[in-house]
Amino acid sequence: MTLTPNPEQQAVINLDEGIFAVRAGPGSGKSECLVRRYVRLVESGVSPEDILAVTFTNAAAKSMRSRAEAVLPVRKMDRVSGWMTLHSLALKFVEQERAHFPMELAECPLCLEPQSIRLAWEAGKRYEVDPRRLKNYIGLQKRQSIRPIQAIRAAEKEHKDEKLALAYKYYETKMREAKVLDFDSMLMEMRHVLESNDLVRDRWQYKYVQLDEAQDTDEMQFELLRLLTRKFGNLLAVGDVQQGLYGFRGARGDLFQSMDTMFPDTTVLYLAKNHRSTQEIVGFLREIGPDKELAARFHTDNLSGPEPVISHYAGPAEEARAIAATAGPGCAILARTNKALRAAEDALSVAGVKYRLLGHCGFWQQNEVKSCLGYLASAVFPSDFAVGTALRSPFWPSKYIKKTELAAKIKAKPEGELAINFLHRLSDDAAQKFVHFLDTLKKYRDLPAREAVSKILDDLHAFDYYQDHGDPDNDPVDNLKELQKVAARFSSLKEFLDYTRRVSAASKSKKAVILSTIHGAKGLEFDTVYLIQCNEGVLPHAKAESIEEEQCVFFVACSRPERVLNISYTGRPSRFLLPFLKEEKSAVAIS
Repeated sequence: MTLTPNPEQQAVINLDEGIFAVRAGPGSGKSECLVRRYVRLVESGVSPEDILAVTFTNAAAKSMRSRAEAVLPVRKMDRVSGWMTLHSLALKFVEQERAHFPMELAECPLCLEPQSIRLAWEAGKRYEVDPRRLKNYIGLQKRQSIRPIQAIRAAEKEHKDEKLALAYKYYETKMREAKVLDFDSMLMEMRHVLESNDLVRDRWQYKYVQLDEAQDTDEMQFELLRLLTRKFGNLLAVGDVQQGLYGFRGARGDLFQSMDTMFPDTTVLYLAKNHRSTQEIVGFLREIGPDKELAARFHTDNLSGPEPVISHYAGPAEEARAIAATAGPGCAILARTNKALRAAEDALSVAGVKYRLLGHCGFWQQNEVKSCLGYLASAVFPSDFAVGTALRSPFWPSKYIKKTELAAKIKAKPEGELAINFLHRLSDDAAQKFVHFLDTLKKYRDLPAREAVSKILDDLHAFDYYQDHGDPDNDPVDNLKELQKVAARFSSLKEFLDYTRRVSAASKSKKAVILSTIHGAKGLEFDTVYLIQCNEGVLPHAKAESIEEEQCVFFVACSRPERVLNISYTGRPSRFLLPFLKEEKSAVAIS
């Protein structure tokens, strides 16, 4: 924290008591302001135990905490406080206040993700609904404080989602039997306890509360913040509705935009000076910003640079090859979906350009692709890694296996013995059926790669399994078809698998081109950004429920670069590009 704050930032740092909504544009230093304000409050005599600083992710909480601790002496807290997510706060609340919850809880009350997925799978199977769709449905219900009985009544009244509501009830019943809560339940029950128990609520009052990424907060989370600030009435919320990407999870940017409806006497401030990008990029952001009031305030003292450019290519392969020829360290290739990144991965690999995937993005990182590769590899040579990957997959050969128990047995097998041989020695019927299926795959090892891949996918019933698992961002069926398409380039299954291993190794280089979905790149910055596949139907996505949120996705991507922004499309240009296109040119500089 060595830079001198500008007047906008200093006004936020100096905020003391009251309710404040700070509308902050990209590159405006909002995180720095939150850290500096926290430090100022502590240095002025406020106990760190009286400050709750809420962030959106654990990574952000860790980063802000370390920046504050670099200035302040580290001290042990006797009270839950400081930098954390609301989910982390809820877990600590449950652990300390379990006696006041309306249900008995296990010693470890958190329903971990594998257990939650298993319960959703059981409920989905019983009521014939897709488990992933069910998980999303349950999350949205809980974020609106809707319990199963209320969901069932609403479904019956509207003649809609009856099976989902019944599956939700089954899921919750099983969680109660296990005496655990998932994170959304923890938030919902925490709100209930704070509303109904004055003594508990008094213990959880904070003199100062800070909220980062306020546009990604849902209604229940805002209600929790209202309850936590009831005594002192001091809340600083910072966000940008233009970067609200999580409406599909129930986030309500409109609640932040109109905070005075929930928190009377809210004072609005702005952080509009961009410290990241060139004057040309900031000028472009002024034009595309969904929040016209905030965007009109964008300004920067940064130097000029090249104008953002929009380019048209004949197809994804041509687009990817052109970018692979110019991209290097410091560059990021961003796309709306994992599928849209596929050609770029391929082109970089062919060109020998090292790249790194952020998070779980990228074609080869998708669960359905990795699961199928486990079976494909087992057909050539059933290594322990290949067999373990196949065992963890969701397909029918391992469906009835107690996977956690079997994985523990495999881990304890004699050193040097292959897992496949160990499995042959087991008397467990489900394990024997699984290993027998792996043995049958050997007949495909000498076939041309595409034929082998197609036959193994058919034997797994993979397309049937994923038929109802469609995702607007990443359709597993499309990914399996792409797997067949890539395999067609190789004469044998072994040659294809060797290629997949090379691609995997190339995608882990630290000093490399970054590949990411736009969602995965949120909050990051790069010298140069290539926004690819900016086609109508991709961005905005053909299955998007909100064009406004898709416009935010476009804005986030365009606000990541420091110096260079290149946007390209291959089909029908995105509606977001139309105001800037000139038909007579294939590459348009945005002036």
